[in-house]
Amino acid sequence: MTEPWQPPRQEPPYDNQPSYDNQQYQNQQFQNQFHPLGPMPTNPSSHPSGTQKSEPPTDVVTAIQLWWAVAVLGVVQGGAMIAMMLGQKSSFIDEMMSNPAAADAGLTRSDIESVFPMAVVVSVIMILVFTALFLLVVRSMSRGKNWARMLLTFGGVFMVVSAIPVILGLGGGGDGATLLFGGAQILQAVAAVGAIVMMHRKESNPYFLRFPPQSR
Repeated sequence: MTEPWQPPRQEPPYDNQPSYDNQQYQNQQFQNQFHPLGPMPTNPSSHPSGTQKSEPPTDVVTAIQLWWAVAVLGVVQGGAMIAMMLGQKSSFIDEMMSNPAAADAGLTRSDIESVFPMAVVVSVIMILVFTALFLLVVRSMSRGKNWARMLLTFGGVFMVVSAIPVILGLGGGGDGATLLFGGAQILQAVAAVGAIVMMHRKESNPYFLRFPPQSR
């Protein structure tokens, strides 16, 4: 009578014997060490593909807010200018009639009056387009573009210089639209000065120039 078949006994692995997964990992590391192109990463997904963009510092955020205030004040200036054009329509037409180009073209007063609404519409479109372009530059500055910072700096200096005659002649009188235009221009220059200072502070420079912040 034959004895029943018994499966072979499995011995437990030794303590110092590596498991199959560890042994496979070690073999892969050994092969990568002698790869002709150099060591290859075992898990490429664990390495980030790019560096994370840093957030703007507090001074840059303040500068962005001030430039937005400059843009809003610019729209207020544009509205005041349109109101001045509508309120001084006759003076505007007289000035156009005195232009030699209008006389050479044979334009009459009625012709200029018919073109006046179109001039107002074109002025509104130009104000909106200029404001949109200005905000695009502000957006580029908020992303750390140094060229945008320099462009805004030059524009802010121009605003300050343009506001000096308004400051000196603000007390000369005028209607409400004229006073609104001058007041908005002065506030715009003040906001531009604050934004320029915030953009060029020591804490803001590393964000635009891409070097580590200085230790205090």
